[in-house]
Amino acid sequence: MLEVKGLAVDPARQGEGVGAALLDAAIARARELGMRRLVLRVLSGNAAARRLYEGRGFKVEGRVREAFLLEGSYVDDLTMGIDLTRRARPGRLVTVVGIDVGGRRKGFHGCALRGDDVVAGPLRLPDVASATEWVTALGPAVVALDSPKTCAPEGESSRAGERDLARAICGIRWTPERSRLAGNPYYEWVEHGLELYDALFAAGIDRDGLIEVFPTAAWTVWAGLRAGRPRSEWSANALAGLGLGGLPSRHLTQDDRDAVAAAIVARLHAEGLTQAFGEINVPADPL
Repeated sequence: MLEVKGLAVDPARQGEGVGAALLDAAIARARELGMRRLVLRVLSGNAAARRLYEGRGFKVEGRVREAFLLEGSYVDDLTMGIDLTRRARPGRLVTVVGIDVGGRRKGFHGCALRGDDVVAGPLRLPDVASATEWVTALGPAVVALDSPKTCAPEGESSRAGERDLARAICGIRWTPERSRLAGNPYYEWVEHGLELYDALFAAGIDRDGLIEVFPTAAWTVWAGLRAGRPRSEWSANALAGLGLGGLPSRHLTQDDRDAVAAAIVARLHAEGLTQAFGEINVPADPL
């Protein structure tokens, strides 16, 4: 057994996924060392940290009641632990959401999963307000957006993670510096996605629970390179082989399927089963 003695993030970097990356690194290191369990402590009032830990599969295993007096109120000291032999499957017990992002006319498409079952959607969400309302009502542990979370650094035409992903898995559209988005109709979907990230954060979704995904990379991991096949046929065949329950019987559009793929990657992220290319999260292994 190993214990995480402390996990802290500079306030200036909070909400950027740093805490999640540190926790993932601790889990990975414990597994490398052959440990069966990993434990940590957290104050009962630290809701953001508890959501992060629970999303990775940690469960409360002990409680010292009223251990600390903070700002005039007593809080409990919790011990949380994870069984590393189970590959963090408790992440399947939480609700996760995937969002396919389009321009303002196209809107968004959303899908929610709990385990291997679709519990909401896929459906079209016409604007940022309706998408934010739909997502927050579900109370998801992880929300995955098929849209860049940030832009390239000033003076650059792409992000390092995009270049790494293109070399390792499949092609991807570059995201330039922010100043090049304005007034360019091609990048309207990127600006729309950035607005949704901000709206979800303002609505109370923790930034550590907001992740960027790229469904094309996910489909590639699950089904291999498209190699000239129609995208609709390629992704539909891959989805049929994933064994999800609760999918609607109607015809699914490509946007629907990409929302489902984003939700699956969100679930895998909650289980600690994704790999990151910069900010882009991709399945670590075929399902």
